[in-house]
Amino acid sequence: MAKPNAIQTKIVYYLQMVGPAYVKKLAEVLGLEESQWDEVRAAIKELETASLVERVPGTFVTYQTPEGGTVTKHMNHTYYRPTKKGKRFARGLDHAPDVALTPVYKRASK
Repeated sequence: MAKPNAIQTKIVYYLQMVGPAYVKKLAEVLGLEESQWDEVRAAIKELETASLVERVPGTFVTYQTPEGGTVTKHMNHTYYRPTKKGKRFARGLDHAPDVALTPVYKRASK
């Protein structure tokens, strides 16, 4: 895979900053309509092939809250997280992409 495109860059950055997420949430924070979810699925597939993201195993995922607590969610969807290679890519960005960093356990404002 060549250099990730804008959507792929935002996905990896979001996953690095917020934590594991699923396709619907990624589309929501990217401001995409339901008809554009296939773009996110295709981007995730390419990122998986390039070893920048991976599926999260198990049935529960735990997030750290800004207040220092934790939130545990049952995974009703396929969640993705950045790999070590993906984390290095996100840290190496010259500037932060324009993406809402709404936690997965909260709804993004429309």
